[in-house]
Amino acid sequence: MANPNYDVTLEGIIPMINTAGAVNTNKPVNITGTLTTYGAKVTVLPVSAVNSTATLTAAQVVGGYITTTSAAAVTMTMPTGTALGAYLGATQGTTLTVTIDNTAGANGVTMAVNTNAVQSDWDNQITAATASVTPATVTPLTITSGTSGIGIYRITFSSSTAYVFSRES
Repeated sequence: MANPNYDVTLEGIIPMINTAGAVNTNKPVNITGTLTTYGAKVTVLPVSAVNSTATLTAAQVVGGYITTTSAAAVTMTMPTGTALGAYLGATQGTTLTVTIDNTAGANGVTMAVNTNAVQSDWDNQITAATASVTPATVTPLTITSGTSGIGIYRITFSSSTAYVFSRES
């Protein structure tokens, strides 16, 4: 929602924003990191493409946004808890989110666990409870292709070398 008290146009690299007035520029803008406006948080993430079965790197997961455009099925194995924990300098309670975007893919993506990188018990319970439901079962580790093909996963460290991941949507 726009704030009617401010006329702010971000079209360039802005070294400083004057809170009393407007910011205007006629240059292109590159935003990396977080932009906060009117209390809303907008995060621009780097995009990492994984178009074949692979173990994700810690850098790809921490980047936060992974795409696939593969016509074939793809399995993305999470990095080990040790690798991701070391990359982050993680401690118990460290959390992050990663989005897997399969909207341009033509086949499903399956997320796979790894050493000290386990699927949450809640995800397992959902899968078991819906195994006999029609028309479709809930499978938190599977991301369909097409317009609804986005999976968002929360990663929570229980120690510096072990984490649980759970699907948020």
